[in-house]
Amino acid sequence: MLPASLFTPLDLHTAIEAARRTQGAHGVVDLLVSTLTDRRVRSDVDIEQHLDTLKAACRATRRWAEMIPVLERIAALNPQRRHEVAAEVALVHVQLGQHAKALSLLESALAQQRRLPAWRRSLAFSVVAEVVAQLLHAPVLAQECAALAESTATARPARAHRVTAPRRRTGLARPVLVTETEGAVAGPVRPKSRARLMLLQGSAA
Repeated sequence: MLPASLFTPLDLHTAIEAARRTQGAHGVVDLLVSTLTDRRVRSDVDIEQHLDTLKAACRATRRWAEMIPVLERIAALNPQRRHEVAAEVALVHVQLGQHAKALSLLESALAQQRRLPAWRRSLAFSVVAEVVAQLLHAPVLAQECAALAESTATARPARAHRVTAPRRRTGLARPVLVTETEGAVAGPVRPKSRARLMLLQGSAA
């Protein structure tokens, strides 16, 4: 759990509901960005458990940029997730209309992933990166991301022999800000070994 000193005497869930009732989605964004980027938060898991709520609130308010410092805090706390976070930040830039910046970030992260052994690559990165590439109308890049995901998924048995610690659920492998009306991309169904995309619905308002 997050340090109690961040939101005493209320737990964060209660504080979120109070912010929603009194200030709507804008209040939820303000509360969560302030809390989740606080230096007293020491675990990316503590941030992750509130990401869906923040994503919905950012979508409802169109305050896309507010996601970036929270995502960057996840990468700072857990450097192993930096590529995954890079894909999510690229998606934020797409929503902000900053396509050149999104493409540059995505290509850089993809190049870094290619340099890693297949068993060390991030499947979560590949899943989100493919969506971002399609939103950027970059079909060749999207195919490269899909191929990377397949090779990563295939290498997972080998990775299991190398990694002794239990694997933690990756919660960022859901496009952050894509909705059906703002860019859901139709395409062929990927192999079952791929992580399943879950486009977020609803509103925090």
